[in-house]
Amino acid sequence: MRRFRRTLIGAITGASIVAACATRASAEVDFETTIAPILERHCVECHGPDRQSGGLRLDTREFAMLGGVTGLPILGGGIAMNELYRRVSATDAEYRMPRFADPLAPEELLAIRRWVEADAPWPANATVTAATPPPPLPAHLRPSLVRTWAWSFRQFVEPILPVVLVIAVAALVVERLRRRGVTRVTHVRFSHSMLLIAALLVIHQLWRTGDLHAQLLDAERITGGGDGHFGHPPVPRRPDHVRRLAGTYYRGNCERDERLFNGGNYRTCTFHLDLCALDGTPVTAGDPVPPGGLFVRLELERAPGTAEQLFSDAIMGSMFLSEDVYTNTPIRPADGPLVHFDTVRPDWRWRARHAIGGPTHSDDVVSGLIYFYRRSHSPTIPDGEVAAVPHYGLRYQIEVTDGVIGAGSDLWMGALFTTAVVASPPEPGKVPFDHWFDDRPLPVITEENTDDPVLLGLEEHLGDR
Repeated sequence: MRRFRRTLIGAITGASIVAACATRASAEVDFETTIAPILERHCVECHGPDRQSGGLRLDTREFAMLGGVTGLPILGGGIAMNELYRRVSATDAEYRMPRFADPLAPEELLAIRRWVEADAPWPANATVTAATPPPPLPAHLRPSLVRTWAWSFRQFVEPILPVVLVIAVAALVVERLRRRGVTRVTHVRFSHSMLLIAALLVIHQLWRTGDLHAQLLDAERITGGGDGHFGHPPVPRRPDHVRRLAGTYYRGNCERDERLFNGGNYRTCTFHLDLCALDGTPVTAGDPVPPGGLFVRLELERAPGTAEQLFSDAIMGSMFLSEDVYTNTPIRPADGPLVHFDTVRPDWRWRARHAIGGPTHSDDVVSGLIYFYRRSHSPTIPDGEVAAVPHYGLRYQIEVTDGVIGAGSDLWMGALFTTAVVASPPEPGKVPFDHWFDDRPLPVITEENTDDPVLLGLEEHLGDR
């Protein structure tokens, strides 16, 4: 009897301790009193209704569960895979959030950690409001005429400076010889030629600066200050190439490190984009509109030497094309057709083909934007739904005259994926945008590259998947 009494008392005491611990843990991770204020102070300025940096919105549970462009979960997923905790606790200033601000206080990090470990409870009706209006992009990162001039000078004038200097030295030598009567070349004034060359360089530089600055200001307007996704609905920036109906684009590596091949400046994949008929025959300007309609075809080819983990069946199976805009909204199969990629060559090449509406055989102009999506992998997405953020946009404008594709037709591809390591114009320590996505070829890996998952960025891109 005495033993039974001791057992009963021990069981009651243990249950009380467990209940007390559960109550204390629940209090420690209470969303509205502990987590919401942290999000208000540090997060929703850039991840709220006015701005969604990286495609992420954190003012409601519904938006938070969709995640951002990385596809990693914000709610749940475990402490090792949870993107919110990974970001706020990172030691790398380029990766850590909040950007351009001090890191979270130790007690705030601890609260976030305990909340995530408790499976990130967030009441359905709880919302987060920004404590202050969204801040503008820091002045040192905003497009300015001085920074634009310096960038365009390095891009367009600096490469030809050695030739100009050689001509200048030759001009000075000939001018001295002429004045001393050594040469009879009196009818040619090299100094005048140099002045003309200098004037042309100045005019060219001013023209390029003005044109580039206008593009940067337009890009800043589209992206909501240069930090966030590309408008509502998102619209990519058009690459600087001629109008065409077929082209190739190159995606570069994000990471930079001297231990990587070529310092990390190399190609990760190649996109082949063209207009085609129902049977796959390429269609170009001057061709009649095919009877089966027109299709935008996109092929994705893995670059030599790249990490195979980034092109797994799970990753490639999460990619699709759609003309519908799914930014920050759940996708239900009934909402519209999702065009997935078929495998052309296992582990190396994939293809998707999206039909476009019209044009008819009469005079017509049809335009549209097809989004390239990658599904999120958050375990909190309800059954029967998926979430995705557009990474690229395929823009088409097809002109038809008398049933023939016109010369003014255009098909191009632009990036919508945002990352903290890419800058345009380039910043010190940043990856130039045209080294990350461009229509000009990027270097391919020709020697053995590192297999270090940290250097390759696999942890950031894939988490624990």
